[in-house]
Amino acid sequence: LFREFPYAKQPAEYIIWRAGNSLKQPLSSVHISKYAKDIINQCWSFVPDDRPDFAMLCKSLSKMPGKRPLVRSPSTPLQYNTRPHVEAQF
Repeated sequence: LFREFPYAKQPAEYIIWRAGNSLKQPLSSVHISKYAKDIINQCWSFVPDDRPDFAMLCKSLSKMPGKRPLVRSPSTPLQYNTRPHVEAQF
């Protein structure tokens, strides 16, 4: 599901049939927490009003269990930041 196109190995007819029947990619084969799967399923809700807005999504992601805080902007290269990083140790 991740790092590849959705339905990459499926024929066009299958993709059209699934989309026409409101079927989504199964998350059972994705190795992420149940909490993360719940957030994805909320974003995929058929009813737009049931989907989280950006602020709610950020709040849910910040409460994600096991998430460590980011001490720098994701767009800042490590070599330009003067504070030591956990990422730099690996």
